[in-house]
Amino acid sequence: MLEAKSHEKLKVLLKKIPPHWHHNLTLGRLVGRSLRRRDKTLIQLDLFSEDSWWPGLLIPLCLESTEAVLVLSDIQRKQLLKNEIPKINKIGCHLEIWEEKTPPPGKQLWLMNQYTLIDAYKNKLLTSKQIIIPNAEELSKILDEVLSIKINQKYWNEIINKNQSNKKEILTYYDQLSRRIFSQSSGKDCIVKMDGSEI
Repeated sequence: MLEAKSHEKLKVLLKKIPPHWHHNLTLGRLVGRSLRRRDKTLIQLDLFSEDSWWPGLLIPLCLESTEAVLVLSDIQRKQLLKNEIPKINKIGCHLEIWEEKTPPPGKQLWLMNQYTLIDAYKNKLLTSKQIIIPNAEELSKILDEVLSIKINQKYWNEIINKNQSNKKEILTYYDQLSRRIFSQSSGKDCIVKMDGSEI
């Protein structure tokens, strides 16, 4: 059983890297159970655990990473590749990482950031995947950032400069778009939601 194997490997690892977060064994069992059952699991980590939760997440993934996707920030990705994978390699656990835009051909862990997550979702590449997002509490903020489009004067000037022959049409469109946006806004620096087809 994946949970029991994860527990044993974690005990070996945690003896070699004290001090450690005291919930790693529990986290390892929960992640292992979720991977084995292929169910949806939301686990809220201790705010004060900093980065000491990595072993509890990675050991089960070493044993079963098929169809798993790990979504990390750039800082977390560096931490994983530079510090965490070498730690687990020392006890004989090897985690193969795949960072391409298409799903891995084998049992590699598909590693992505928030941008590649959105692309994979749009291209329907996540239908059979188990998605793991360590900082899921930030997901709403992350998605807002990824899906937002910022339009400023410099942007419009560049378009006009590159398309002088269509300057009149661009300015007409700019005027129409500005009126539509400002008619929906409630004040300065507000966020306006628009349908993707309008954009």
